[in-house]
Amino acid sequence: MNSDALALARRLAELDQKETAQQAYTLVLQQSDGSDPAAEMEAASYIFFSEGEYQTAYTTFVSLYNRGYYQAELMDLMMQAFYLPNVEAQQKCYQENCELLGGYPYLFCKDFLPFDSLPILFFPFNDKGYIPFFKTQNRFGEYIDFNDPVIDRNFFHDLENPILAEDVFSQYQLEYLNDNVRKSEWVARENHIYLHYTDWNTFCAYLSCLQFSRLLPQQKFVFLVEKEIAQYPIDFAERFGIDYSRNRVRPFSYQEVTRLIWHTQLATHNGGDFFNEIFHNHPNLLTMESVMFHELSQKIKTAKKELRRQAGKTQKGMMARLTDKDMLVSLLLGREDACAGLDYKARIVPAVFFQPHFPNMLYHIMLAGKKGVSTLYSEQYESIRESPIFQNFKYIKTFTPMRRITTSYAASVRFMYAQAQMDQGREGGKPLRWFQMLYLSVYKTEAL
Repeated sequence: MNSDALALARRLAELDQKETAQQAYTLVLQQSDGSDPAAEMEAASYIFFSEGEYQTAYTTFVSLYNRGYYQAELMDLMMQAFYLPNVEAQQKCYQENCELLGGYPYLFCKDFLPFDSLPILFFPFNDKGYIPFFKTQNRFGEYIDFNDPVIDRNFFHDLENPILAEDVFSQYQLEYLNDNVRKSEWVARENHIYLHYTDWNTFCAYLSCLQFSRLLPQQKFVFLVEKEIAQYPIDFAERFGIDYSRNRVRPFSYQEVTRLIWHTQLATHNGGDFFNEIFHNHPNLLTMESVMFHELSQKIKTAKKELRRQAGKTQKGMMARLTDKDMLVSLLLGREDACAGLDYKARIVPAVFFQPHFPNMLYHIMLAGKKGVSTLYSEQYESIRESPIFQNFKYIKTFTPMRRITTSYAASVRFMYAQAQMDQGREGGKPLRWFQMLYLSVYKTEAL
């Protein structure tokens, strides 16, 4: 602990230099090595009660508590400042989930805990996430954002059997499963999503933050708690009298497709077509060759305009809701080559594998953010980021092939050489001698 920083912070506080004192106390916390918890408590308390950066104080309070310091005082402070002002919303969420799940046919355990008996308390940290407190362990856990857009496991690794996932406590991942696994009626076989929760009390605790209202209407989920895992998979014909094999397989619709695998282009000649061919004929992908992004965007814009012009009165509303993403998916579903290997009986909705191509990739170094961090900027990537095609896909995964620098450079030179030959041919001359030498030298180097 730097005693000079602490002395300076105290002096500034005495002089009522609030903002400067907050900065000094923040420096004290940054330099803390954990050997002086009293100084940490003093610094965090000043920052918090002087209405400074509350998250800095919050983090310090949690650290001190987990290390066993000032636990009674800190728990009282955390409860009064963070938990109790927000507990009513959590109680309401819990009650709504209990009511919904209580009437849900595929949750077989209905013994919900009283709210006050839940083993985990969720202390709001910011507008997005929480810090959980585990009662039995008397400790705070790591920050949780239930809507963090991260898929941290491969849910679809085994498509021979119905999807089985353990302890899914992410709102984003639950919605991902709900959006991308097809209904059993649509694939003419048992295709529920089996969620196995290894501890009933823990599952109940998370019901105070998760939202199940939009996940249950289609009845895609089967909840298996603790030893109920032995029931997987359930014979719905025998147990519930539902024989899905009597249904007809339903064709994919553009509304179903929500996933995009963005095949990125790092360089002008990045070998994208090679990877497009590798993924072509995949049973769960809609694929196409690399296309010039600007040209595709214009075609989609023109097609939307024409569809709206031709639409009758009853179709006006549907046409108005048609997005650029919908147009791209419809284009792919209508192309035989894009659907060549598609499994129409698949358990999951296909994803779009798409490489928007640009004639050239240019990068500039720019300073971003308040700290002026050096960042690569590309107008091409900005056009993708702002594109309605990309913005209307709910789930986007990035696939980035890395081509060797020499190979990429050689491909660029080969393209330039071919262009030079064409230009010289149009003008009635011969290809430039220096370009021929450059072309040969590059390919000799690459061959080595």
